Amino acid sequence: MNSNRRTAALLLAAAMTVSLAACGNGANQDPTAAIQAALEKIDAVESMDAVMFMEMDMSVMGQSIEADTTMNMSCFNDPVKLKADMTMNMGAMGSVSMSIYAQQDGEMCSTYLYDGTGWTVETMDLGDLQQYDAQESMSLYLECGEDFTLAGSEKINGSTADKYTGVIRGEALEKVLASSAATQSVESISGELDLADLYSDLGDLPITVCVDRETGYPVRYYLVMTKMMQSILEKTMAAAVESGEANLSGMMTVDQLTITMDCYNFGNATEFTIPQEALEAAQGSGSAVDDPLSADNSLGSSYRLTWMEMDGDRYDIDTLSALSDEEFLITLNLLDDGVFQLDMYTDGVSETVEGTWTLDGTDLTLTSEGEELAGELIGTSLTLTQDGETMGFELAQD
Repeated sequence: MNSNRRTAALLLAAAMTVSLAACGNGANQDPTAAIQAALEKIDAVESMDAVMFMEMDMSVMGQSIEADTTMNMSCFNDPVKLKADMTMNMGAMGSVSMSIYAQQDGEMCSTYLYDGTGWTVETMDLGDLQQYDAQESMSLYLECGEDFTLAGSEKINGSTADKYTGVIRGEALEKVLASSAATQSVESISGELDLADLYSDLGDLPITVCVDRETGYPVRYYLVMTKMMQSILEKTMAAAVESGEANLSGMMTVDQLTITMDCYNFGNATEFTIPQEALEAAQGSGSAVDDPLSADNSLGSSYRLTWMEMDGDRYDIDTLSALSDEEFLITLNLLDDGVFQLDMYTDGVSETVEGTWTLDGTDLTLTSEGEELAGELIGTSLTLTQDGETMGFELAQD
């Protein structure tokens, strides 16, 4: 019941899309001092807005895909509250949009995801929000960068900013990749490849940081990740071939990957409220917990996979299908006689796994060939968890 390796490769691209780009003054200042001062400024800010632009050109199984992604973010720190609107434009293949809201609730946070068709509500650890937090992202890159030099200036949002170029390397580079959840994504397709080997010999990651000359705030960072991303993919695909788990050789190439993040409205981020429909969806989920075996739950029916999550990063299945121009269809059937069928259809290949299921309250357990898979059944929603990955299913409509 492991995830399909081709899907995992696309998840890696999606994770890098979303998670690597979540979000001193005066030309006479020493570059190291200027960057340190900018780091202190960004760490002290209580709120900010940001917009991320990412250009990614790649080939998947011989098909060229050009994807331009824009993510607008508003982030507040005390208490934590954020909003992120993302649009991925893939030209003739269409576009995909989603909105994410989150607010702190003690040591946890409530998240609300709208994928264009409906709301998904979830509770998660505060640390899992880093990929959508522009302030944390900017702080991380400033902290991990080194060898900065002054490389001129440019106008950003009407103000003059000093431009500094540097690199991220070694353990700092591993920290950047790990913070983006790329490590977990790579593990899913790298077989027995040691992650230390995976991130070795990648070279330096060039980074450009622009610091507003008047305020000292870091207002932009820019990354060129083409060669590094291609190297990571080549290693993971080679590892999959060597392990005999899948032949991914040459399946995907990265022709361009650049990321730009602009930050503004420091201490004065755009206020927002969580939409009423999202709050009502949360209330609906809560009522379903009281009666997990209600008629809406409908045992004996089919549940369709709609999303996957790896270490807090959620990926919409329909989005992945659009990226690869292929259909990913996974359906779980819970039969009345205690038997389940997990039907998987990917790239024209079908596979079925069968076994038994039991339900204790909302706790669902699937057993097949001596292995157990834990899950939860609440209302019309079903989740399964294995090896740090979670699959989300919704009751299939007739």
